[in-house]
Amino acid sequence: MKRTIKIILVSTLFLMSTLLIGEPVYSLLLIDSSGSMKITDPKHYRKLSAQAIVSLLSENDYVSIVEFDSEARTILPWTSAREREKILRSIERIGNRGLYTDFYFAFEKAMDVFSEISGKVKKKILLLSDGKFEPTLTSSVYRPYNHEFLKAIKGKDKISRGKIKEEFSKRVLLVGKRKVEEMLQKMKEEKIEVYTMAFGENSDRKYLEFIAEQTNLVPVEKHFFYVKTPQELIFQFMSIMNYWKNNIIFFTEKGKYSSGFTKTIFLDEFIKNPVFIFILDGKGEIAVKKEGVLENPFPFTHKNLKIFKLSQAPPGVWEYSFLKGSGNYTFLVMGNSILK
Repeated sequence: MKRTIKIILVSTLFLMSTLLIGEPVYSLLLIDSSGSMKITDPKHYRKLSAQAIVSLLSENDYVSIVEFDSEARTILPWTSAREREKILRSIERIGNRGLYTDFYFAFEKAMDVFSEISGKVKKKILLLSDGKFEPTLTSSVYRPYNHEFLKAIKGKDKISRGKIKEEFSKRVLLVGKRKVEEMLQKMKEEKIEVYTMAFGENSDRKYLEFIAEQTNLVPVEKHFFYVKTPQELIFQFMSIMNYWKNNIIFFTEKGKYSSGFTKTIFLDEFIKNPVFIFILDGKGEIAVKKEGVLENPFPFTHKNLKIFKLSQAPPGVWEYSFLKGSGNYTFLVMGNSILK
């Protein structure tokens, strides 16, 4: 027998709705595209994380995307969160072939991107990385080490160059971290807050936690998160969105799915712009429909992430069915409240 879950807004959400609706959030996704991510994040959970965060933003928010390795590149300039398909497609293009992981260039580019913003807005950075700082040894930012390094590797074989690179990286790392600290201090002065998300058991969690602490304007908030499985992500996102105060999470559910598993959920008329988000730990296909009319999922998302922005407005009963696959799932309903 199918069980219908009912989501009906009560008086406790009056206060939530007024708290969560405020100035727009400008979210910069700072994504590690270095070669080390092939090992620390082989399943591309950082892309899943970035796409899920985008799906949680409100339509008055803006997103920019920067990827970094030996340098930093703007993949997407400031774009309205309404253009979700464009943003999701941009995230999917992020690579993992860079020779270095230089956080100095990442934050320098982030500062440049935020310099385009004026007015009273919330400025947030979500840094998705394994935290392994590898300074770009050939850059003039680290002179005279760059000249010494280039001179040392000249004419050497691949193995020798690798050893020399490792030696110089240790020497230059202290310089790089000092430059990053100076950049983070400037960000804090500009009220730009950095949230960090570590991927992989071998990630440098201590350094990413240090970065998050440097710009935290509200010390009781948690700005560092560690990801091991997709199922953990959703609850970390709930914490982030609670801090960013821009959307309401109406419902969460965890369970096991298999082919043919079906449930229903009722949304009342006070919920606006509802979004269904499913995170799976395996392969699967999901159908969402209301009175037989199917909802279309967002394209270009990670294979373990299914997002449905409902085209049919509440109230009503939606059915969600798992058509293929089996495993664990987490289901999240996000949206806005029309209650003032």
